[in-house]
Amino acid sequence: MADAERLRSHAARLLAMALKAHENGDHDFAEVLVARAMQYIDDAAEAGHIVQQQQQPLPRERDE
Repeated sequence: MADAERLRSHAARLLAMALKAHENGDHDFAEVLVARAMQYIDDAAEAGHIVQQQQQPLPRERDE
């Protein structure tokens, strides 16, 4: 789960940078930063999902 947290942290920093770029009038750069942040968020969600799947117990086989 550390990887997902690291990715979310990177995304948060990129979004902060995007806000600053937007405030400074650099709207194109802000859009690039937001797009990259969204990719990090998507990657974090996927990493969290993979970790969740790995932590779930395997189904028990039934005796017939």
